[in-house]
Amino acid sequence: MIAEYVVRSTGIRPSQWRLYWDQLGNLEIPVPSHADQAKVADRIDDQTARMDALIADSQKFIDLAGERRAALITAAVTGQIDVRDEVD
Repeated sequence: MIAEYVVRSTGIRPSQWRLYWDQLGNLEIPVPSHADQAKVADRIDDQTARMDALIADSQKFIDLAGERRAALITAAVTGQIDVRDEVD
């Protein structure tokens, strides 16, 4: 697009170039076919679903680790397990 801007702009130097609508409106922008766009959108949806599932699984593991940590701390504080030898 920069090359098209350079070709279609007017002005003395780049910092003063102008691109008027009659030139900007004539720019041809390649766009994939609707079928290709649909394929890309479907792939993005599939990948997003996979990432969401991985995030959910990760959150479950994080929650479980937090529960286990809390249970371990409770067990240590209430004397259900002896951790005095583990501190050294």
